Amino acid sequence: MVRRACVLLLGAGLALAQEGKEDAAAAPAAERTPFPARAAGKKPATVAIKRKVFTLRLPADWLLQDTESEKAEVAWKVLLPGSTEPAELLLVRGDEFAHPRSAPYYHKEGQTWEGETEIRPNPVPRLVVTRPGRDWMNLYAFFSVRNNLYYFHLSCAEEDFAQAEQDLIAAVQGFAADVAIWPAIPKEYETKPEGIWLVAKAPSVTASLAPLVAGLKEAEKRFQRLHGAIPKSAAPIVVLVHASVAEAKKLEPKTGEGDGGFFADVQHRRILALPVANENLEQQGWLAAMAHGLLLMVKYGDTRPNWIWLGECTLARAEAETGKPLPSLHDGFAGWISKVKLHTLDELEAMRQADPPTYGMESFFYVAALQAGKHKKAYGEFLKEFGETGDGEAFRRHLFAVGQDELRTATNEFLVKIKPEPRKPPKKK
Repeated sequence: MVRRACVLLLGAGLALAQEGKEDAAAAPAAERTPFPARAAGKKPATVAIKRKVFTLRLPADWLLQDTESEKAEVAWKVLLPGSTEPAELLLVRGDEFAHPRSAPYYHKEGQTWEGETEIRPNPVPRLVVTRPGRDWMNLYAFFSVRNNLYYFHLSCAEEDFAQAEQDLIAAVQGFAADVAIWPAIPKEYETKPEGIWLVAKAPSVTASLAPLVAGLKEAEKRFQRLHGAIPKSAAPIVVLVHASVAEAKKLEPKTGEGDGGFFADVQHRRILALPVANENLEQQGWLAAMAHGLLLMVKYGDTRPNWIWLGECTLARAEAETGKPLPSLHDGFAGWISKVKLHTLDELEAMRQADPPTYGMESFFYVAALQAGKHKKAYGEFLKEFGETGDGEAFRRHLFAVGQDELRTATNEFLVKIKPEPRKPPKKK
């Protein structure tokens, strides 16, 4: 009776998803056996579903009925093969998230529902929620198209979930959207591709951008040497170049939070910058720091833990000004050594609020020691898991296993090995 009632409830409207030539593979609901189960191990035929600017392929044995949802770009009621009651599928734009890899963690933290949750990072980052007292499950699957972040929210009976999850993973991997790069680049900006970078110059800029482009490519080369390949993407990293910080703030108010006229807008996969002068090592350092910070986000999906992100960025800046890798540091950075008394890692977050300058210095020295000291293997193991899962808290599993007192001792021992160096000579104009 439940099955029959569901068929009568949804009726012929379920065939709406199959309208048009490309949807013709699936027969109208009225002509099909109600709720036929899929044969075990059978790979289903798929049909192309087009709505607005979106195209995806779903199994032909998914019967869809278009519905309305205020929060969704597209919404459907779904009869899944072998199901006993309709499911719901929503396509939602996720502008509040910065990267699909970390989005499940932030989505989990931002919700108040009760129940069991599980983050499944591969092959599509997703959050699975099982509500208590109900045989019902929810799936949030995150992905990005040209830096436009979306997620599918599937809500269905527990008995249908395993098969539906795999079907939706396949659909995400073949998803297409006719959308521009987001955020939009102002039309009056002159753009030029530079490998993974897209340099967008404001009309007010008259200085040569050759030093800036050289700095970006050097930062990319250094990053790959330390962290490996940068994930491929259809969306370049945008570098918006302005003649002044005041001008940049009109486009992105947070630019004022940057340093030296440079700001890594990790939320939007872009850098706001000023033209770089060959003779200005400080500008080159800040550009290196911001580029490195953006690449960390692209590679790992998050800026948490912040002490690692900040330490990595500061180290990139230091090396850009010295021109030499660790343990060489120029006098300015090496001069910090006498000013700090290292805290343990679990004390750093409180220091971030209470004493930001000391927090920044200690983050820098911890990362320097982890990159080049005796515990770099543990650091590498953390980065490997971070890259696979987007879970920045993995540092606790790898680094706390070494011991916080031991890490502090090893960092202090590394600082003794620092070689103070003068800044590298500036290039001639």
